[in-house]
Amino acid sequence: MDARRKAEIEAKRAKLAELRKAREDRKSQLSQERSASTSDTPPDRPGSSVAARAQLDDLVSTLLADAGAASRPSSASGSEAQASLSGSGTLPPKPASRLPAPAPAPAHAAPPAEAPAASDALNAVQPKYVQPLEQVAPTEPARAPSPARPPPKPRILQYEKGVQTSIATSTSDDEQEGDLPSRTNAGSSTIDEAAVRASIRQEYEAERARLDAQIAEERRQLEQDRRKERLQGLPKEDLEKLFSSGQLGAFLESSSKVVQRAMNDTYDYMSDYSFGGSAAQDGDGPEARGVKLSCIFADERWTAHRSVTSIDWSRRYPELLVASYNKDAVKPSEPEGLACVWNQHLVARPEYVFHANSDLLSVRFAPFHPNLVVGGSYTGQILVWDTRARHLPVLKSPLSAAGHTHPVYSLQMIGTQNANNLVSASTDGTVCAWTLDMLARPQETLELVNPAHAKTNEVSITDFAFPANEAALFFVGTEEGSIFAANRYARAGAKAGLVQSEVYRGHSGPVTSIDFHPSTGPVDFGDLFLSSGADWTAKLWRAKTSSSSAAPKPTRPGVSAGIAGPDTISPLLSFEESDDYIMDARWHPHHPALFGTVNASGSFDLWNLNSDVESPLISTHVEHAKPFGLNKLAWDRKDGKKVALGTAGGQVIVYDLGKQLVTPADEDYDHLRRTLAEAARMS
Repeated sequence: MDARRKAEIEAKRAKLAELRKAREDRKSQLSQERSASTSDTPPDRPGSSVAARAQLDDLVSTLLADAGAASRPSSASGSEAQASLSGSGTLPPKPASRLPAPAPAPAHAAPPAEAPAASDALNAVQPKYVQPLEQVAPTEPARAPSPARPPPKPRILQYEKGVQTSIATSTSDDEQEGDLPSRTNAGSSTIDEAAVRASIRQEYEAERARLDAQIAEERRQLEQDRRKERLQGLPKEDLEKLFSSGQLGAFLESSSKVVQRAMNDTYDYMSDYSFGGSAAQDGDGPEARGVKLSCIFADERWTAHRSVTSIDWSRRYPELLVASYNKDAVKPSEPEGLACVWNQHLVARPEYVFHANSDLLSVRFAPFHPNLVVGGSYTGQILVWDTRARHLPVLKSPLSAAGHTHPVYSLQMIGTQNANNLVSASTDGTVCAWTLDMLARPQETLELVNPAHAKTNEVSITDFAFPANEAALFFVGTEEGSIFAANRYARAGAKAGLVQSEVYRGHSGPVTSIDFHPSTGPVDFGDLFLSSGADWTAKLWRAKTSSSSAAPKPTRPGVSAGIAGPDTISPLLSFEESDDYIMDARWHPHHPALFGTVNASGSFDLWNLNSDVESPLISTHVEHAKPFGLNKLAWDRKDGKKVALGTAGGQVIVYDLGKQLVTPADEDYDHLRRTLAEAARMS
């Protein structure tokens, strides 16, 4: 709108400039004509006037008419007189006068005989332009002279106050009407220009008011149209196109996560730092020595009617944990297996949901690849998901004999940042080593067999674990309750596979878990490992050294070393306070004497070997686990102040542990060493 108003103003300015230019041109033309007339025509006598000039014209025309009617000599004389008139200097031709035409001669006008008297009057009026009439021969006898007319009175010139220049009399009526500004004086020109400017200003203001009103009306109409569109909503076709594009869903997914994280923030904004903290905040209250519920991860759509089969905490992001689930018994249309990544700042729903074609039995965060999640399925496939991708796995192993064809209940990542492998074990005794960037075929395949078994040589692996800082020797728990050591590679004096010279016997039911001591303190307890079983017990073992395990017993010639009777190793301690299957047992990542167990009745027991070896330090009955019970346990890797418990009902329950419980003292390591020595002496 502003551009259009500017254009109109520029057009009016151009028109005004044209008018000014035309006026200047007319002024210059008039000045040229005046200068030409003043140079050719002598100035009028002071006593001349317009009326006298009209009388003179009448007289000349009368004389010429009388001369034409006389005889030839008189005509000749008249022509000579006329020639003399024209030769002596007649008035130059002028533009048409604005004065009215001369009136016809009156009836009492003097006859032609009175020409001499008329010539006297003519000489009196304009002696300079007409020769004396006495030189012209009269055509009629002389008559008595008529009395001379009185000389005209001098005209008193009167000027108006605003008039400074005379008005040109040579312009026509049309020119006068069309070129009024050019005939005005300088003062009237200034007044006219101011009037034009005022008129333009008024027109501009009126146009601006009109345009403002038009803009306001257009805005009002546009707002009404928008309100109608909002009330009507998008057309059905646009809605379908929007929902099918996927961009809206991705935006809502990411933005709603941010909003829910902010809403779940439990920071106390009303904290007053001028007062001393409470005993619980200082770490001296009862909460500092107990267990407190932190949050429960569950989703009605994804995790209802499923069981938690595995839990793992992220090494890179301490607030994240991943849980695997089996299939939904109520909704067969949903994915059979799920892996949900939960965020402690987003409790209402999972951060990521990954799908699998069969039940997921194990899951791990890749420690050297923070965006990757690895899982083992019931069909034997190894799956890899990427948090930067969508629900489906980015890599998966083929369903072939080259890998696993039985359920994979356990996964372990071993190695360093630059050289690492994923090791998996299935219930048919097959152990495979993989690289995460290629799952088409395992790098290593090892089939464990037990020829010393009375009925079958198959080893049904339920769980396995590597000692700390060990990549070649590992221990496996079996369905029959025995625990075996195994070598990944053939070494001097030992073959790859099970170490036939030793077996760890103590459980009368299937082994449900194996976990080695993290060995993070000044004293190395890396040869200690825990096991749990379906016989309602958890046991503490001391593994033999690799040198002693690798040295087989001497046998008779022709008899395999594996057929000789193995050494039976008994546990150091047995924990038998549980009233149901102990589904999992895990060492605390920082405290040397602390570990936890969960059982099928929903009890979470916290054991401290330095306090008591026969009963748990704290036993918590988890109400939210009813009626399904607990089946998995995982400690927070950062500081061990949180523990995640998985239920058979699909819930992941996180507890906070007091600072005094999980923080080791310097004497705890020596105390544990004395406790183990006493247990070894008593066993």
